[in-house]
Amino acid sequence: MSHIHIPRSGLTAFTLALLLTYAPLLHAATVDEAEPTNAAEVKVAGVGLVSLTAPPQAQQSRSETLTLPYAEAGLDQREAARVLLNRFTFGARPGDIDRVVAMGLGRWFEQQLAQAAEENTLDIKLAAFPALSMTHQQLFSKFPSFSQSTAHARRFYDLVPPADAMVDGEWANRKLVRFRQSQGYLNQEKELYQELAGQKIVRATFSENQLQEVLTDFWQNHFYTSSSNFRSRPWVLFYETEAIRPNVLGRFRALLGAAAKHPAMIEAFRGDAQKQTVPEADTAMGRALTKLQANGDIKRIAAVRQELQDIANEEDLILPRRFWPESGPNLEFSRIIMQQTLGSDRAYTPNDLQDAARVLTGWSSLPYGASDDWFKSGFAEAAAGGFVRQGSFLFRADHHDATSKRVLGRVFPAGGGLEEGEKLLDLLAANPATARHIAQKLAEHFVGDQPSEALTTTLARRFERSQGDLRAVLRTLVQSPEFWKQAATRPKIKTPLQYVVSALRATQADVRATDTLVKSIGDMGQPLYAYLDSHGLPETHQWINPATLSARIRFAKDLSGGQLDGVVITPSAEVRLASLTTELLHHQDAHHAVDMLEREGTASPTHILATLLASPLFQLR
Repeated sequence: MSHIHIPRSGLTAFTLALLLTYAPLLHAATVDEAEPTNAAEVKVAGVGLVSLTAPPQAQQSRSETLTLPYAEAGLDQREAARVLLNRFTFGARPGDIDRVVAMGLGRWFEQQLAQAAEENTLDIKLAAFPALSMTHQQLFSKFPSFSQSTAHARRFYDLVPPADAMVDGEWANRKLVRFRQSQGYLNQEKELYQELAGQKIVRATFSENQLQEVLTDFWQNHFYTSSSNFRSRPWVLFYETEAIRPNVLGRFRALLGAAAKHPAMIEAFRGDAQKQTVPEADTAMGRALTKLQANGDIKRIAAVRQELQDIANEEDLILPRRFWPESGPNLEFSRIIMQQTLGSDRAYTPNDLQDAARVLTGWSSLPYGASDDWFKSGFAEAAAGGFVRQGSFLFRADHHDATSKRVLGRVFPAGGGLEEGEKLLDLLAANPATARHIAQKLAEHFVGDQPSEALTTTLARRFERSQGDLRAVLRTLVQSPEFWKQAATRPKIKTPLQYVVSALRATQADVRATDTLVKSIGDMGQPLYAYLDSHGLPETHQWINPATLSARIRFAKDLSGGQLDGVVITPSAEVRLASLTTELLHHQDAHHAVDMLEREGTASPTHILATLLASPLFQLR
């Protein structure tokens, strides 16, 4: 086993030794696949193999709205409630198991699907994040990029010489820093990121509609955008609140469209576009202007061109046009959309990819400056030239290749515009490969890293028959015997976010500031919104290694001891320990471990609590 260095001052020597012998967390998320078993088992030093399930005693409740075959997996109602809370929430709170059992497991799940719970506590907590209530323009006015604030100072305050003037760089930089301070501008990489990551932790911790938050995390990772990308950075918060969260329990096509057309996704790949090669006459704008000319509307043509020129001049002040990204086909943008739907590059040909990129030419976002004095026209005149604005999504007709195309056997005749992209998304959402890909990912996330072919096929069939109704797919999943069998016998390791939030919920922590929690999650290997792969984190990512396990142990110790800045825990260690051992962990296993530690005579309730929070009993879901 790998060696881990942790200062002994934080935990008793016995507790440290106990945690370091939890070998399964260093090597695998599940038990040995070669040995079938009726219960997930993890080795605990001095305890042997401890069961993670209850005996098959109780029968199915007949009053539930769904048929949940948990008894066939050897679970009683309380064990089944614990499974639901482990898989479809960020972790159970004290009393949650009793509440789910009293409500009925099926009715609880339906309530989560309906997103019907009141969010009084969460709404109060979210008031601490002002960016959540900002419009797009307000956010850019408060968190402008350095180039936006520089252009603003040059244009409206005459504080900065022209971009091509010879000036002392240090002097100009100091002047700009003072200007940003005087305007009250905040930093995208610091203050905006703190709001982005902080609101995620607060929502996951305090939301009553837990399934919505779990799915928001899942789909944000599927349609991934990163705050590390300087183009998409200011948009990621809006992306999650506007494109992802409202659509996670609707139809997949709506979610796909909201994600693909959001500026966060578009801007993330904007720099990958190729040079535009079609002449203006073959663009959507060129065809629209030809029709205006045929009707003799010369003034409208002039107005369109003048507006585009004015906007280009404003954009040039923020970013000189020699640095502008190209506006032709974007293979990376089309590739990521096809992989987010079809799943594999084997499902399409290079010609499909190239023509899909041509279909999506012109997909852009509305430009913003550091105040509403920028881009005032909003492309109002350009609408006559085929431009389409939908919120901050902008279809640039002057960049759209309006010649004919063919994708996955579907012909897109010449002369199309924005509707071509919508038809492409329709085509992708309805493709059987998409149904299978989404079914596979949902099964991996909620069931196990290696779901059976039969389950994947069942979910894919439900996806197709319901036309991508994500609620219907989840109902099928939770009623499948394999879900209950695997959840009872093949636990999954919690991601750092899941682990931290589940510990906060289990200890009834009050989160008043999130900076320390964000850092802890990053130390465990999951920098929020900052994973660099455009495909997001793989579902089978190996979360446990010596360094990240050390970080989990430190977090458990700090949380148990009340040493996390911004986190306040009112219940005593004894009360929290009693809740863990009687409600949230499996009774026999937790009591066995606690009894053993107490017999040592050197472990306080706080240290025992830290041990349990850091143990496989709590780190698995």
